[in-house]
Amino acid sequence: MKKVDTTGYVKLWRKSMQDDIFKNAKAWQLFCFCLFNAGFEIKDKRNNYKSGEFETTYPQMMDVCNMSNPTVTKCLKFLKEKKIIDYWTDHQKTYIKILNYEKYQ
Repeated sequence: MKKVDTTGYVKLWRKSMQDDIFKNAKAWQLFCFCLFNAGFEIKDKRNNYKSGEFETTYPQMMDVCNMSNPTVTKCLKFLKEKKIIDYWTDHQKTYIKILNYEKYQ
């Protein structure tokens, strides 16, 4: 299991409470997981990850968020439909990009 970086902070706007994502507790939790894990600068030049991007796995999301595989899948789809994140999965990893990441920094 990858160690979680607990340094730094993210912004959460109070007006987020009026958004559909806030009203969906599991999606909100997964979105916070994304915010907490996204890089705020290019750290891995090999993979060319930019601010707001990171890679994870379904087992990691399931473990950290205490969710089942179908719940993680449903929440990722919800966040993508709301244009909050974009993601793609290969046979090993899930790559997540937070759209408009600069709003949270």
